[in-house]
Amino acid sequence: MSTHADLLLRGGTLVDVVDGRLRDADVAIVDGRIGAILPRGAQVSAPRTADCTGLLIAPGFVDIHTHSDLSRLVYPGQESRVTQGITTEVVGNCGMSPAPVVGSRDRTREVIGPVDIVESAPWSWTGVEGWLAALEHTPAATNGSALVGHGTVRAAVAGSTAAPVDRHEVVRAIRDALGAGCAGVSLGLMYAPGQSADPEELRAVAEAVRAHDALLSVHLRSYAHEGLLAAVEEAVALAEAAGVRLQLSHLRMIGSDAGTYDRVLARVERARRSVDVAADAYPYLSGHTTLVQLLPPDVRAAGERACAALPLNTLVRGLAASGFAPDAITVMKARATPDAVGCAPDPADPWAWLARLLVDNDGAVDVAVIGSTAENLDTALRTPWISIASDGAALGPTHTESAAHPRSWGTFPRAYRRMRELGLTPAEALRRCTDDPARRIGARAVVTEGARADLVVFDDVALTDTATEAAPMAPAAGIAHVFVGGTAVVDDARTTAARPGRFQRRAHGGH
Repeated sequence: MSTHADLLLRGGTLVDVVDGRLRDADVAIVDGRIGAILPRGAQVSAPRTADCTGLLIAPGFVDIHTHSDLSRLVYPGQESRVTQGITTEVVGNCGMSPAPVVGSRDRTREVIGPVDIVESAPWSWTGVEGWLAALEHTPAATNGSALVGHGTVRAAVAGSTAAPVDRHEVVRAIRDALGAGCAGVSLGLMYAPGQSADPEELRAVAEAVRAHDALLSVHLRSYAHEGLLAAVEEAVALAEAAGVRLQLSHLRMIGSDAGTYDRVLARVERARRSVDVAADAYPYLSGHTTLVQLLPPDVRAAGERACAALPLNTLVRGLAASGFAPDAITVMKARATPDAVGCAPDPADPWAWLARLLVDNDGAVDVAVIGSTAENLDTALRTPWISIASDGAALGPTHTESAAHPRSWGTFPRAYRRMRELGLTPAEALRRCTDDPARRIGARAVVTEGARADLVVFDDVALTDTATEAAPMAPAAGIAHVFVGGTAVVDDARTTAARPGRFQRRAHGGH
């Protein structure tokens, strides 16, 4: 057999994540797509050949839950994404997106704390259309798509975090965002101002999402072992009532009650018989959130700045009642007090130290908190309808504005390695990293003729993460090549200067 290709991947083992087969094959790439899947050693004319001997060829990883909303614009090389095999990421999660602007950038930043990690990001937009255009027109290494954050929309409609809101105006803005090309809507039911939305507003938002056949992604109202089941029930009941496709974000549990986590998964299993529900998770015991999230819900509802204006003793009592051990907390962002970044609280008086940090930074403090257990994490990794997602961000090796969580650099290799240790086949583990999350946003991630050549080539045995809390910005090991649209963004384990990624707007009214 003789054929022509722009690029030939020779000598590898192709992974079919749909039917589970592994087969020896050469892959010919033509015009950014998979032109042919050929028997090993087929005669092919190509200006470039990549030696894949002993390696797996799989779809590129699809990260359905990221906070690269702004960092993608500052670090278009997206080294934290491509060095772990990610070829597509979805931004706008947890009810947070940097559009529509809440009157000003500073007021918007109060709503999107975990997204606001690159102060130098070039904001030139006020509405969702402008934000999507900025993402679309900034050359980047990976593909992308966006959700719009209900919390940001709510604050923009009201004009502030705590003001009353007209739900009809919220729904109108949601419809506009979906019409502009957002793949769906994210709810942040633990964050202000989304946590203040009443059931009627949430139902109206969900129905608008369903009418556009889009995705509703939900950061639950609680992840603590005593509140998780009720929070999942709330989200599932919303999906059942509205008939909307539901994605449960980072479905982990804070606490060591394995029985409760099993009951949570059983509730989702029941819901899956009648509605389209799935979830995602990351393979770490620590999360990354805003410090105000450790305060009681009725306190944090007013927003970060209002919390920082409270009496110090009120903050101390609220933080101390969070249930977390002080040594489980690490400061990740505190621009007014940069010496605190990367530090644990002062053991002499940890809660007062954190309270003062909150006041000194006007409420804008991010923390990493260890709260999950290895047992519950393994349960999530064994659950076939839980996709892998990082909850991280696109970063470059020069990033210093905040401390990086290792999940930004190591999620997919770490999850793959653990799933293999738990007995999953390569295809089973890869499906959870590729086609399953892709389907949630109306796409596919498969290695078939005609498909876009978004591919990762790696060593099944050697693939692992190297990022740690002490050195969080370390690239993964075991990845030889990553291709986006047939162009190498990682070549022979080194990043390239290529920016072939496409930002994909969702077609109005359907996938």
